[in-house]
Formats: sequence, structure tokens, C-alpha cells
Amino acid sequence: PGGMLFPAPRDPAWLSKAGTHDAQLILERFRLLGLVVAKCILDGRLVDIQLHPLFWRAAFKSSPFALRSLREVDPELYGSMMRLRQTEKQDLAGLCVDFTLPGRPDIELKPGGADIMLTADNLDEYIHAVVEMSLVTAIAPQVQAFCSAFKELLPLEACSIWSERELASIIVGASVRDDACWTTEHL
Repeated sequence: PGGMLFPAPRDPAWLSKAGTHDAQLILERFRLLGLVVAKCILDGRLVDIQLHPLFWRAAFKSSPFALRSLREVDPELYGSMMRLRQTEKQDLAGLCVDFTLPGRPDIELKPGGADIMLTADNLDEYIHAVVEMSLVTAIAPQVQAFCSAFKELLPLEACSIWSERELASIIVGASVRDDACWTTEHL
């Protein structure tokens, strides 16, 4: 989203077991990312890694995510949720939408979700479950891998002096994000 890093939702049970090579590889990459980011903060180094501010919110578990948070991370999914809200109640059942994460039929939003169809009565529950799964549950193993590696070099609490947006720009530098290094004066 906007060129910033935010983990793709994965089946949390599959990632937590880390039984397959692919799951181990994903978690190791987030561990490496945690080490690199902590080292950059400690050394005051700038690197071209833009972590989304909401990634930091997930790492700090500082506040809950809302539907508008989904708009920042996945505008297409957010748009789909808004269109569902605008759909006539009688037409929702005809959409054949079940309680799995859109585009990820392997990730059920609740136990037995593949067998539960969307209706007007459970629309709000469905939207809340999509937000929760996309921004919290399905990225929790990646965030945990990042945080555990980050804490090896720098306590996360030490970064609480900065806001999520400040942390997002601290390792990449504000001038790089604002294209200040491409001005005539800079060149």
C-alpha cells in the first residue's frame, strides 16, 4: 500500500506451525527485517524500507484496527466491503459469499466459515471478521517474528516515544519520502 510494507494475510495456523519450508522462509524474512530495522534505528542509518504505520500499530498492539484502517492497507478489499454494505439486503445471499477471507479461501473467518453464507443478518459480523483477519489474526505470526528479532537488539518500548507515522519514516528518512533529495538545490 503506497509503496509501504505490510504483511500479506496468511493462514495463521500454517505459519505458526512453521512446518513447511515456505512458512519457515516467510517467518525468517520477518525476523531478518526486525533485526535490520532495529539495527538501523540504533545506528541512525537510513535504508529504503518503508514499513506501513499500521505495521507499527500491529507490532505495538497499541490500538484496535477499524474498517478505515483496511482502506489504508488494502483499498480494493475496503472497496469491496463498502460495496457489500450498499448492496440490497435481498441480493446479498445471491452473491454466494462465504465466511472466508476474500481471495484466500484457505483462511476461514471463523470455524466452519466456508459453510456459512453471507446474509443481511451477518453482514456486520462478516465485515468485522474480514478487518480482524486481514489486519490482526492473519499477520500475527509475521509480526511476532519481526518483534522477537527486533527485541534482541532494541526493546520495542524504547520506540514508544515516536508515533506510528514517525517510526514509519525514521528508517527511510523524511526527505526521501518527500522527494526532497530530487530537488534542484539538492542535486
